Formats: sequence, structure tokens, C-alpha cells
Amino acid sequence: TVDGVQIFGGGATGNVVAGNYIGLDATGTADLGNTNQGVAIFLGATYNTVGGTTEGARNVISGNNQVGVRISDTGTNYNTISGNYIGTNAAGTGAIGNTFQGVQIDAGSANLIGGTVAGARNVISGNLDNGILITNGGVNNYVQGNIIGLDASGSGVLANAQEGIEVTGGAYGTWIGGTTSATRNIISGNTWQGIGVYGATTDGTVIRGN
Repeated sequence: TVDGVQIFGGGATGNVVAGNYIGLDATGTADLGNTNQGVAIFLGATYNTVGGTTEGARNVISGNNQVGVRISDTGTNYNTISGNYIGTNAAGTGAIGNTFQGVQIDAGSANLIGGTVAGARNVISGNLDNGILITNGGVNNYVQGNIIGLDASGSGVLANAQEGIEVTGGAYGTWIGGTTSATRNIISGNTWQGIGVYGATTDGTVIRGN
């Protein structure tokens, strides 16, 4: 296959991807990665959800040969990635990294990685590039309530091989964390920076409460 799951185009709205192993075998312990992304949301798809706030809704998205979850193109807005294990085994205790980022947002706006309610936390760890990359002019995207670089317990290192979060390429108004304990990300154990913000036109990033 190319992508494990594709959600494509402006008419693709309100879809839910929940409770799957995407890139692993049925035991959740061995790499059977898809050729490209685990989940690809692109070309104007909106209001789609990958995961959820219950254990049963959790996807394990690991071992894929490009990005775990990729949100691409202008107009690909208001999508939510919550409650997943991205780059780990099904138990969240060991790394089965996606080859590039765990999650990447290219140019989309108002997308949410994580959330502020119980169960919305993603574990984004063990990936072979950054945990999260936001780039190509993405506007007002949110990263809240996640564990990035540790196991699901938050006590053992499962490093992303580069940065925990990278914001670059003219991305504007990215929020990392927030003003409450529920919005706090735990960003630790990564091989390079915990958070890197780069480029003269990458403006308005808020890093708060992590």
C-alpha cells in the first residue's frame, strides 16, 4: 500500500479513524509499515478525527515508512489528532518509530494535536525524525496535552531522533501548551531540542505551561 489511511479533498469532512493498528502487526509489537504515511489528511479535508478520548478509540500508528500522521495543504483545517500512540508499540512501552515525523502539519490551519480533556493525550515518541513538525505556512495550529519523547507512563525515555517539536517554514501562531494543567505537554528525552522554532517568517509561536 501507499498510505495506510487517506482522507482526501474538500468533501472529506467529519470522518473518524479510531481503534486501529496502522503500520504494525495484529499483536501491536512488530513493524509492518505502510510505504508512505500511516494516515494522510490532505487537499482541503476538514473536521476529521484520528483517535479519540477513550482507550478503545486509540490508534497505534507506528513503523510507517514516512510520517505517522500527515496533514497537508492549504485548507486542510480543523482536524484533530488525539489519544493515539504514534511511534511506539501498542503498550506504549517501546519504540517502533515512523521513519520521519510522528505528526506533520504542512500549511493547514486550526488543527489540534492532543487536547484538553481526559484521554486526548497522544504519546508521540520513538520516531526517527521529529516528534512533530509544523511547517509551510501553517496557521494557528495547537499542540496541547501530549507526551513527546517518553513512554506512555511518562517515566521512561523513548526519544524522537531529532526534535520533540519543530516549527519552521513560515508557520504562524502555533500554540504549544497553554495556561492550564490540561494543556501542558511533557517534552523530554528527545535527541535534539525539545522545541525548535526557526526562520525569519515563523512568527507568533506561543510556548507556555509545558
